Amino acid sequence: MHHVMRFWLSRGVDGFRLDVPHRLAKDPLLRDNPPSLAAARRFMHHAVDRQRHIDLPDVHEILRGIRAVVDEFQGCVLLGEVTISEPRRLVRYFGDSDNELHMVFDVPFWDCDWSAPAFREAIAAVDRLVPPWSLPCRAMSTHDHRRAASRYGLLEGDGRCARLAAMMQMTLRSVPCIYYGEEIGMTDVPIRPVQTRDVDHRDASRTPMQWGAGTLGAFDPARSWLSMPDEPDRVCVLAQTADPNSLLAFYRRLLAYRHQSRPLRYGSFEWLSSGPDLLAYCRADEDERLVILLNFARDESSAILPPDAAVAVAELSTDPRRRTGNAVAVGDPVAAQEGLILRLP
Repeated sequence: MHHVMRFWLSRGVDGFRLDVPHRLAKDPLLRDNPPSLAAARRFMHHAVDRQRHIDLPDVHEILRGIRAVVDEFQGCVLLGEVTISEPRRLVRYFGDSDNELHMVFDVPFWDCDWSAPAFREAIAAVDRLVPPWSLPCRAMSTHDHRRAASRYGLLEGDGRCARLAAMMQMTLRSVPCIYYGEEIGMTDVPIRPVQTRDVDHRDASRTPMQWGAGTLGAFDPARSWLSMPDEPDRVCVLAQTADPNSLLAFYRRLLAYRHQSRPLRYGSFEWLSSGPDLLAYCRADEDERLVILLNFARDESSAILPPDAAVAVAELSTDPRRRTGNAVAVGDPVAAQEGLILRLP
């Protein structure tokens, strides 16, 4: 395996995503699972529920060997999909001195209910344990789960919750991972029984990327074993590229802002005291500070700032009615389900 990795690293790949690396070591006594589990072919939500004799100490020696190979090449990364929901066990896979995985997916994050308290609890539980040399990787959707737009109903109404989810993902102290199609609001697609291939029925979240009509369509529904939505041209790259108010356009603005923002890329993270439906935190780097306000409520909320600040400047909002560059003071309204990035003086 080390030889295979060097083969690809020498050709310029940036690293590897390791699928369930906590299963790499086997029980040295080769003990069986209970018959009820041994006979089960279907994926069960967390691996600890499916199999015994995994997450063994020998795994870490194997990962240190893999990391040593990757470290022979400059600027390469290991991302682990360690499907463990217990934060204390999950963070062990960073190693004890930056010698195993560079990043692991934050599994509790993508299991959250859609509420500010649920996300705050899950984020804080992992963040307080992550070693200082690393960051968690946070995704809203994966190929193993229902798409976030379907799971949470993010496109209901005017779709403002989809923008709120994106802003949360891009402003936390973590590495964001976008599952293809999230940037245009793709949802799960109903799959006819004859088309089903996956034993876990995950096909609905794995349908082809919805590029658009004509030559941009790229995928011929007659040749794909999975369905396309009935009206694919309503949610597609082609339509949203031409619309400056589309979800895709917002993702592009948000990512461009994150790319040039030192606080979001490198900065510290501090929670701000807030009401139950408002996620509020500060990102800071050197002399630049940002406040992020995410209002999960269906009602208007009030802006809060750190104790030493009375006013801030609106940098980016999920609400197209808010004018960026305007001042926002403590107590000013934050619209229902609005996400807001503020710059402190």
